[in-house]
Amino acid sequence: MTFKVIDTKTGKEPTYRVIHNIAKKGGLMTMVIDQFFVGEDGSLVLADDCGNITYCDNKRFKVEPQESECMFSDYPDMPYQFDNMTGSMNL
Repeated sequence: MTFKVIDTKTGKEPTYRVIHNIAKKGGLMTMVIDQFFVGEDGSLVLADDCGNITYCDNKRFKVEPQESECMFSDYPDMPYQFDNMTGSMNL
C-alpha cells in the first residue's frame, strides 16, 4: 500500500521537525527513523530502524492512498480498515 501522510495543521506532508518530535516523544531512535506504516486497525504508526514504534495522533494526521502497481480493488477479498483511518477516503 502506497500512501501519503498529511498534517492537518498545515495541509501538507509533515516536516522533519514534526516527525522528529513524534519520534522523540514516542521513545524512538531519532537518528534512524524508518517510515510511517498503517496498522491493521487503520492506526498511523512511525517506526525506527531498530524496530521501535509509536502511534501517531489520528486527529492530526490523515492518510491518503496513492496509486501503485497493486491497488486495493485488485484484491476485493482482502479486508482493509479504511473506515478507521482519518480523513475522507474516496476509493
